[in-house]
Amino acid sequence: MIDRRRFLAAAALLGAVVVPASHAQPARRARIGFLANGSVATSAPAVDALRRGLRDLGWIEDQTITIEFQWADGRTDRLQELVAELVRAKVDVIVVSGAPAIIAAQRATRSIPIVFVVLVDPVALGLVRSLARPGGNATGLASQYEELVTKQLQLLTEAVPNLSRVALLRHTTSLPSILTSAQSAARALGLDVRTLEVTREAEFDGAFKMAKSAGAGEVCTAF
Repeated sequence: MIDRRRFLAAAALLGAVVVPASHAQPARRARIGFLANGSVATSAPAVDALRRGLRDLGWIEDQTITIEFQWADGRTDRLQELVAELVRAKVDVIVVSGAPAIIAAQRATRSIPIVFVVLVDPVALGLVRSLARPGGNATGLASQYEELVTKQLQLLTEAVPNLSRVALLRHTTSLPSILTSAQSAARALGLDVRTLEVTREAEFDGAFKMAKSAGAGEVCTAF
C-alpha cells in the first residue's frame, strides 16, 4: 500500500530520470501502461486526451516516455492477463479506464500507482478508503453519477417533449447503485423504464434493436 505522497512521487517518474553526464549509464525512459475495457477505436478520444495532456507537460511519446497499450476489446475475461503483461513490462504507472479494468489492475499490483479515468463511486467498489484520503495505490477522478444521470434525463425530456419511455443501457459489471439511481431519476420524471444489459461491444446493436422494438424513444447509458 502507498499513500498519496508516495503516489505523487511515483507519478513524477512519468518524466525520464535525468542522469548526470559524468555517469556512463543512459537516462531511463519512463513507461506508462494504459489498460482499457474497449478497443483502439472506442478508446481513441481518451488516448488522444492523454497524449495531449502529457505533451502539454513536456512528455513526448517515444521521446521522453513510452506508453504500453493493452486493449480488452470488450472481453473482461482478458483484463487480468493484459494487466499482468503491463506489470511484467515494469511500467511506472498504470492508467485504466472502466471499473473492470481498475479492479483487475488492483488485483495484479499493490505497488505500481494506478490512475483511473472518471469512476463512479470508487469507495463503494472498495478501490479507495475515502474520497478525501484514498490510501492504497489507486487515485483518479470520481464522478457524481446520480446528479449527472438525473440532468441527462431532464435534458432528454426537454429535447423530446413527448418522451414517455426510455431504455437504460447497462454493462453487467457496473455497480447496481448506478442502475438504481438511473431508474429512480427516470421514474421521477414520469418515464417508463426498460433496462437492457450488455457484456461486450458486439451486443450493442442487438440492445438498440430491442430498445426500438420495446417502443423506447431514447436510450440512456447506466454504466
